[in-house]
Amino acid sequence: MQKKSYATLFFCFIFGLFCILLFCLFRPFLSAIAWATILATLSYPLYLKLRKRLNTKSDMLPAILMTFLILILLILPATFIAGTLASEVLTAYRYIDQNLLEAGRTKEWFDQASAFAAKYNVDLKSAIANNFKAISTSVATQTGDILKSFAKNIIKFILTIFTLFFLFKNGESMIQELKWIIPLSDKQKETIFKRFQEVLYAIMYGILLTAIVQGTLGGIGYYLADIPSAVLFGALMMLCALLPAGGTSLIWIPTSIILITQGDVGKGIFILAWGALFVGLVDNIMKPIFISERSKLSFILVFFGILGGINLFGLVGIFAGPLIIAIFLALLEIFKLERKTKKTVKRSA
Repeated sequence: MQKKSYATLFFCFIFGLFCILLFCLFRPFLSAIAWATILATLSYPLYLKLRKRLNTKSDMLPAILMTFLILILLILPATFIAGTLASEVLTAYRYIDQNLLEAGRTKEWFDQASAFAAKYNVDLKSAIANNFKAISTSVATQTGDILKSFAKNIIKFILTIFTLFFLFKNGESMIQELKWIIPLSDKQKETIFKRFQEVLYAIMYGILLTAIVQGTLGGIGYYLADIPSAVLFGALMMLCALLPAGGTSLIWIPTSIILITQGDVGKGIFILAWGALFVGLVDNIMKPIFISERSKLSFILVFFGILGGINLFGLVGIFAGPLIIAIFLALLEIFKLERKTKKTVKRSA
């Protein structure tokens, strides 16, 4: 008996050690694996329909087609947004070049700014001279960081797509294996997996609805400011709201800068204020409301779940935070039911 317990302890120690080593091996790729898992879970019903339609015994062809479809759906909007933003930046540069960088205008603007700063005992010229080196160094460092981040994100994107293919191809057997390993009853396991899916769909629902609201509000703001193509800008904001970084600010910040450099200071400040106060804040308020409504989780839990998730896991935390809370509550419910069942058995005995 003692020999058996020693063997069990030794096995548990070795197994735990290798679990830690496995985590260390996969740690740099956890973000890519998490995004692939999210995309695979959300699109799996469509994959099953495609596989049924193709009527093939092999999972290879449906997995390739589904991965390619998601790749196209991700790349096309990203390319469109990138092209539009590049055009916006070029337009902004032209306006700045014409309205701000001309010698006469620049001197006039600088003299006015210096006179205004002097009222508050601020020497603008000295301040710019003293901080120029620090600003230049900071810009150079940030540029390097952006380039590094861009390269990392490209690698992460490739790894996500690569993982996604194998999740489609082997996902069903992996889920069955995971269900077999979890030491719970079939009903309890089904409850957890079902809750995972429900919350994941609720998060995606919340993200999409929030993007629509942000795009609509953005379009209204442009319309009120009497800016042409308000509908187009609203649509662009909606697409940008779906991006993991930058969001709608990628549209309204450059627009406000262009308007201010054009001389439309009132319109520029209005767009900046509208974007920050209405369009930007919607993301923090409406998203938790939509998610909590669909997932049947408390608003406050979803709100802190999203903020805590982002703080802990980065952008993937938008999904991870509420999912952790939902699975924890499901496990807590299972624990409570077990306790009630045991109490009922004891009373009847």
